[in-house]
Amino acid sequence: MKATKFQAAVQEALGKGRSLLLVAPTGLGKTFAVTGDLQEDFCKTVYAVPLRALGGGIREAVGDLKRDGKQLSAVIHHGDNQESILFSEEVIVTTYDQVVCGVPGLPLSLPLKAGHAVAGALLSGSQRFSL
Repeated sequence: MKATKFQAAVQEALGKGRSLLLVAPTGLGKTFAVTGDLQEDFCKTVYAVPLRALGGGIREAVGDLKRDGKQLSAVIHHGDNQESILFSEEVIVTTYDQVVCGVPGLPLSLPLKAGHAVAGALLSGSQRFSL
């Protein structure tokens, strides 16, 4: 599959080691933009989606890619399905809440009544790392 101009620009930025937050309309090709270069080289990728239901499609798209004749794979990690072992795999598809909890070191699955802990951790973390 050949990358579009948009996808090639994203892959070039990622190839330079830049982190990206990619927000674009449905159908623009975000998934291939972010995962297409996996066919060439190993690249640790955490693909965060807003809804658990979106993870399966991303995982399937990565599964369609091959490197050196071998099919690539992705694992899903969210509150209902935790295939990842400490986010050690090459491609992890997860939800925003898992990423937000993982950065400050909170447990990956918090009950709803503890939802305020995420906001508190982020606020205290931002004070610690501010310049």
